[in-house]
Amino acid sequence: MAFARIVELAQARLTDRIGSIQGDERSDYELIQDARYGFQNVIIAIAKELGVTHGAITSAIRRGLKQSCPEIRSADTDRDNRESAVRTETQQ
Repeated sequence: MAFARIVELAQARLTDRIGSIQGDERSDYELIQDARYGFQNVIIAIAKELGVTHGAITSAIRRGLKQSCPEIRSADTDRDNRESAVRTETQQ
């Protein structure tokens, strides 16, 4: 339970950090990437300390990034739509 709460707090800070970055300039992109990597590093370090499984770590990172980053949500939706179309075609 402690790990889930820590992920929530880290995700909120990531969202705030990304939200405070304005514009489309390259330096802004680099700041966003730095914030994402920082989030991932914090989650991995804490998870290892708490003995959290690899699957739970990956899931927590993905959820946190997806909530904070619209382009990840969009990419996931596109991937899910493609996978659904392939399953439908295979079943026919």
